[in-house]
Amino acid sequence: MQVKVEDKCVLLAAGGTGGHLYSAKGTSEELKRRGYKVILFTDRRIEGLLDNFFVDHTKFILSATFSKKNIIYWPYILIKLIYGLAISIYWITYYKPSLAVGFGGYPTVPPLLAAKICGLKIIIHEQNSIMGRANLLLSNFTNGLTKGFKDIYNLPEKVKKKSCFSGNPIRDEVTNEINPYLAYNGKIFNILVFGGSQGASFFSKLIPRALSKLPDNYRKKLNIMHQSRTEEINSVKDLYISIGIKAEVNDFFYDLPKRLRNSHLVISRSGASTISELSLLGRPGILIPLPSSIDGDQEYNAKVLDSLNGAIVYHQSDINEEILSDKIFDLISSPSELLKIANNAKTVSKGDGSKNIVDFIENLLAGKFLWS
Repeated sequence: MQVKVEDKCVLLAAGGTGGHLYSAKGTSEELKRRGYKVILFTDRRIEGLLDNFFVDHTKFILSATFSKKNIIYWPYILIKLIYGLAISIYWITYYKPSLAVGFGGYPTVPPLLAAKICGLKIIIHEQNSIMGRANLLLSNFTNGLTKGFKDIYNLPEKVKKKSCFSGNPIRDEVTNEINPYLAYNGKIFNILVFGGSQGASFFSKLIPRALSKLPDNYRKKLNIMHQSRTEEINSVKDLYISIGIKAEVNDFFYDLPKRLRNSHLVISRSGASTISELSLLGRPGILIPLPSSIDGDQEYNAKVLDSLNGAIVYHQSDINEEILSDKIFDLISSPSELLKIANNAKTVSKGDGSKNIVDFIENLLAGKFLWS
């Protein structure tokens, strides 16, 4: 099946998490700057994050993933995938994109398989240090692969020659906040706490309790910005009030890039977007990888910064409030150590990932790669 394509129209497919979506957003912004029409295929889990996502059209596609835990639902999952594939084919024939790019997550599978069926070239972007299951499947059909990190631990041999180290695409609202790290001057110490777009329940008790163990003269200097789950906002606020620490608690900070820029220390999970943004801005972080992350991607991502002393990494099973409190005390007491970590983090950043990916798209469309 061959669809007559429209020049300068690109389909982007991104799974339903903030990390996948933000990579697509950074790429979309660069495509729009170069005059492309952009069609986004995603699922409804991230509908609330689309307010500042400027694309020409957004389509929500049904999808699902198989797992050993839901064998009884496999027939239903198969029906959803077939339906998602059929709807994707319909919209591809309607909009006629010249190429499709997938950013990971199972909702990218139907659109990219549909693109392949329609005769389009496809690219997958792997934002993590280990390929996810969706991208591993799609690597069998891809015409090219861009990498968020230089080394991907399980990159299939057959796609190595088609791959390019692009770096991860970074949203404009993050790149606009690039500024040198300002070392702590003994006055207000800003700590930003977040666990990804969905918050982190584990942090809701750990962080306030760890900070409560700091000496009183340290606690008085803290300014905490804590992104928590919606249902935990009030309990987290109460914890901070009870220990006399100034804290702003919300379920989502829409100005998160500005808060990253102003932070002396970040405590977070280690999704690919978080790692890329910390390294681009050069901010020191304490990273606690999500232990239940599919394929262990967060642990592999954290290793990238940890190996260069660009972050402090703890396994969730190894951290408690005493250990965390001691580490925060040491870091507040040593601004030069924080500055060193920040500078090391910057060495990881590729910088212009969005530009590199769009260059890769244009070169592939122009037939400049031998394999294309």
